[in-house]
Amino acid sequence: MKCLLYYGFLPLALALPACSQESPMSTQRPAAPLPDSASATAAAPVQHAAPAAEKVVRNMLQWYSVNMEKLPANFILHANGADTTKFYAVNFPGTENWLKSLQATGYFSDAYLNAWRAYFRRQNDTLRVHPQNDGPAAGFEYDFILYSQEADSKVQELQAGTFTSASSSPTHAVVLAAGPKHADSGSPWQEQLLLELSKSASQGWVIDAISNPRQED
Repeated sequence: MKCLLYYGFLPLALALPACSQESPMSTQRPAAPLPDSASATAAAPVQHAAPAAEKVVRNMLQWYSVNMEKLPANFILHANGADTTKFYAVNFPGTENWLKSLQATGYFSDAYLNAWRAYFRRQNDTLRVHPQNDGPAAGFEYDFILYSQEADSKVQELQAGTFTSASSSPTHAVVLAAGPKHADSGSPWQEQLLLELSKSASQGWVIDAISNPRQED
């Protein structure tokens, strides 16, 4: 996803809800709420409040750029079109394989993984209520880590950009990954990703939630 020209300060991005251009609001993508002190953070901009959390995000994006095509992606049953009399359903063993692959990296918290489990259950309910047997399954038409239908280009943009952070406490941080600014298609745009992290003594910094920050002209 390419959003239009952004607000330049991280705290302003933190104060805004995630945008929904990537998929319909009905998909209810997993995203933990921002800390209660986010509004206070917005009043006092700090560009690198949690450099260790920024490093985790950098490392995760590097890992994902190499492994995104290798991760399990068999999320939907009957999606191969071999039997058009059967309707789509979520392949829960397949989604668990994907979640186990994420867990093995050490970058993602249990809260993040459990939010996706709840999402997959909701989407399975949606497919039962609204049967589908052709095209991309509703709620599965975008990359789940980057919230984009152009994941390859987005991860490259983010890796070439900047990482800034704000912190509401010693154990909670929000990192904004922002790619280079572009104006080559008429309207200025850049790729961005907002990540919420928490820190524990046993795991260090881990990712709790990922979203696209809403950006405005």
